[in-house]
Amino acid sequence: MFFEEEKNDYLVINENVARYRKLMGYKQSDIADILDMKLSTYSQMERKGNIPAITLWQIAKILDVRIENFFSRNILREPEPNPIDPEPEDPFRPLTNKEKGAITIIRNLSKPKQDEVYDFIAKQYRRKK
Repeated sequence: MFFEEEKNDYLVINENVARYRKLMGYKQSDIADILDMKLSTYSQMERKGNIPAITLWQIAKILDVRIENFFSRNILREPEPNPIDPEPEDPFRPLTNKEKGAITIIRNLSKPKQDEVYDFIAKQYRRKK
């Protein structure tokens, strides 16, 4: 019984990812490109529901929805906006502790991983413009 419920939860997550993706006007190939992965890999993750936590978080950021929305059995017509990603009012304001922590994490990554993070951020920035 426990495993059956767990299996159903996976189905809810991947179905919601697909619904939100479509609702926001993205194709699977769009998300795969932004995530810098093969379309077949992304398609399989979305179809089977075996999506790593970090990838699920990235998809939520791309779609600008709360990650909790993927776990709901009652999908909303309009996704709730992600409150973590407001437009900065003043680009020269002091950094928050969360922003300082993110910078520290990025600085501690290897150079290739830093480049991946920078590329991901650049793609997100271009996408929003």
